[in-house]
Amino acid sequence: MPCLELKTSVYLMMIRSSKGNTDDQKILNMKIDKLLPVAGTYDAIAIKEKLKEIVPEYTPQF
Repeated sequence: MPCLELKTSVYLMMIRSSKGNTDDQKILNMKIDKLLPVAGTYDAIAIKEKLKEIVPEYTPQF
C-alpha cells in the first residue's frame, strides 16, 4: 500500500500547510500527529474514529 501511504502523507502535508489561526493550526497538527500511528496500523475502525475526532462531521462512505 505504498501509494496509499504517499497520498495520505501528501494530503496531511497540505492540511498542515493551510493558513489559519495559529492556535487552531497547533491543535490540528497535534491531532494529525495522533492519527499517523493509527493510520500505520491499517485498522479501519480505529482510523475512522481518529478522523471523526479531527472532523466531527466526517461520515465514512464504506
